[in-house]
Amino acid sequence: MASAESWKVSLKLMSFALIIFSSSLQSKEFQNSSIWVNVSGQERSLIGALPKLYELAPAFIAKDLQSNSIDLTDFKGRTVLVNSVPSLNTGVCRLQGKQFNDEISHLSNDVTMLTISTETSFLQSRACYSDNADNIVILSDSVWHDFSKNYGLLIEGTDLLARAIMVINKKGQLEYRQVMDDVIKEPDYADALIALKRINREDF
Repeated sequence: MASAESWKVSLKLMSFALIIFSSSLQSKEFQNSSIWVNVSGQERSLIGALPKLYELAPAFIAKDLQSNSIDLTDFKGRTVLVNSVPSLNTGVCRLQGKQFNDEISHLSNDVTMLTISTETSFLQSRACYSDNADNIVILSDSVWHDFSKNYGLLIEGTDLLARAIMVINKKGQLEYRQVMDDVIKEPDYADALIALKRINREDF
């Protein structure tokens, strides 16, 4: 009798251990499928999911420096470089903008760069590095947070966007993506520009 009871207890313990082990695997799998970004020495996950490559880029609306509502569809038929930054008021962000600004100015007029952060348009205007660039548009995601939600780039526990580069082709499809694993890390400019030029040469 005692042996049978011991066997039942052992089975219960084994079942409990399997449940814990299975939950641990699922948790680990979830964490591995997430993207983590270093913010001041702390690892933080991104909220939501990144849009899939080679599918239509998610729509979003944001405010420009004049507080006009700008829709991604406003740039239909153009190659769009999306430059996501945590803030325009940092050295890395300004350098990132300048690098692309200089290159965009030498490309055809059907290429537009959208630089976007969660700062207000007023704060952005104080740090703006592209007042004289015809094909550079500064956008604020502070009102509707459309971009943050639809592109999965909002950093958990903050009101900051991850540093990222994306290229949307003339058909409106997301064809290139580069997300930095640290907010102070610069993107691979050369790789992004090669992709941008290649995508812009493709037939409509």
